[in-house]
Amino acid sequence: MPPLFSTPRKKRSFVIFSHLLILSQPLFSFCFYSWNLAAGAYPWNGDAIMIPIFGEFIEWLVWMPLVLFMLWRTILKDYPGAVSLWVWNKEKPVWSLLWTVLFGVLLIIPVSNIPYDITYRNPFEPLDTCLWAVLFLNVRAIIVARPAVILANIPRFAVGKP
Repeated sequence: MPPLFSTPRKKRSFVIFSHLLILSQPLFSFCFYSWNLAAGAYPWNGDAIMIPIFGEFIEWLVWMPLVLFMLWRTILKDYPGAVSLWVWNKEKPVWSLLWTVLFGVLLIIPVSNIPYDITYRNPFEPLDTCLWAVLFLNVRAIIVARPAVILANIPRFAVGKP
C-alpha cells in the first residue's frame, strides 16, 4: 500500500504530524483572518472581527489538551502501524460504519467551505482543511483497525459496585 493511502508505519510520525497540526491552528487562524482582511471580506471600520478571532483562540486553548489526551489515551496506546485508510473491520461492521459516518460528517463540514476560500484566493484555509482531512482519515483507520484495543482503553466510569 503506498504511504499516501495508509497510516504512518511508526507511531512517532503520526504523533509529530497530529501535534504539529493541532499546535499550528493559531497560525492558520491568523493567516486566514489576515488574508480575508486584505481581500476585503471585512468592513474597514469593523472591530467586531476580533470577537471570532479571540473566541477561536480560546476554543483552541480549551480543546487542544482534550484532543491531545484523547489521541494518547484511545488511539496511540496500541498503534497498529501501517493500515489502509479505507480499512473495514469485517468482524465489527457496525463499528466500522459508525466511525466512517462520524468522520465522514467531520470531513464534509470543512470541505464544504473550500469554495468560499477559493473565492477569496486564500491558500491557507484549504491547506488546513486538507491536513485535517488527512488526520481524520488516519484516526478513523486506526480506530476501525483495532476496535477491541480502543474499547479496552476508553476510561469507564462505573456507578456502584464493579
